[in-house]
Amino acid sequence: MRNEIGLYDYKYLDNYWNEPNRYPFFIKVNSKYAGFALIRKITNGSNNDVYISIAEFFVMKKYRKMGVGRIAAINLFEKYKETWELSVIKENNDAQIFWKKVICKYSNGNYIENKNEDGDTIFLFKITE
Repeated sequence: MRNEIGLYDYKYLDNYWNEPNRYPFFIKVNSKYAGFALIRKITNGSNNDVYISIAEFFVMKKYRKMGVGRIAAINLFEKYKETWELSVIKENNDAQIFWKKVICKYSNGNYIENKNEDGDTIFLFKITE
């Protein structure tokens, strides 16, 4: 949500630098900031399953359609070779296309795609060595 001076507030941003299961990443191109990713490791309370979730993923417009987001996503998948659950809001068609393409190619089509009660797309996949 944008505040009164035009900046976007993110309630949990500080937590990514001081909580053990939250990880901030900057995306750079030629040493210039091009975006960021906020990753969380989540434990499902009912069965203690652990999975990785992308809370936020952003690439600046001028770096889109250049493979920057795809490379950043693959680097994250490689860093955390675990089970992933990725949610994309239903209104964000570009993100749905992007993530489906990246996840399908990276996982060799070995993923599950569902919709939640809000109509958002949920991608589930496990990365093995």
